[in-house]
Amino acid sequence: MSIQSFQGNTFVAFLDVCGFTELMGSAGQAERALDCFFRSVFEEVQRSHERFQRIDCIAVSDCAIAFARRNETMQNQDTHLDNHLRNEDSEKLESMLFFAKNVSRKLIQNRILLKGSIWYGEFKFENRIEIPGIDKAMFVGNAYLNAYRDVEQGHPKIEVGEIRLRPRGKIDEIIGENTANGEIDLLQLKKDDYYFYWMLNSVQPLNAFENAMKDSYRRRFEGIISVIKEYVELPARL
Repeated sequence: MSIQSFQGNTFVAFLDVCGFTELMGSAGQAERALDCFFRSVFEEVQRSHERFQRIDCIAVSDCAIAFARRNETMQNQDTHLDNHLRNEDSEKLESMLFFAKNVSRKLIQNRILLKGSIWYGEFKFENRIEIPGIDKAMFVGNAYLNAYRDVEQGHPKIEVGEIRLRPRGKIDEIIGENTANGEIDLLQLKKDDYYFYWMLNSVQPLNAFENAMKDSYRRRFEGIISVIKEYVELPARL
């Protein structure tokens, strides 16, 4: 089923497979990575259809553009909740984080990592006339453009495995109003930006996780030094 057109303010994620250029050196490895990526995205999009704010997604090559929208098929369900009390933006964010977490966790089991950016703002998706041999669709808006630019050239650089959320003011607002335990609890402010710790089940082991990550980067740097040092110390050619 094709994605229905959408226009409004929502959360948009740009998710990118890390190291895909290197994987392209091996056709079989790249194909397996993409198959796992597309399958994981498809499964989680389908799973999101059980939520009040569903996720729609366009996956192209090694990246995915996902956005949250109201699930029209569930508007008359769960009547024990007062719909006027439902915080729609909070639910959109919760659904997007749930999607990003589950896709990331499925991929890490196959030694594939994502990095990504989630932005709140204006977004428009529009289906266009289909021509034999061509599928046409348009997606524009500051939420998509900001998420894409953040992944490609944001400052500070988004590292492997990181998912950053912006703008901070909107996330501050949602966190301040949030009373339910869920994925939003795994957002942590680091300097001036929020990051989503999708790999944790709670924020309790956060310090231990950060220390372990710093140690892994230190050991990688030391490994590079040892390789260079080994070649520096080889006997000079006569």
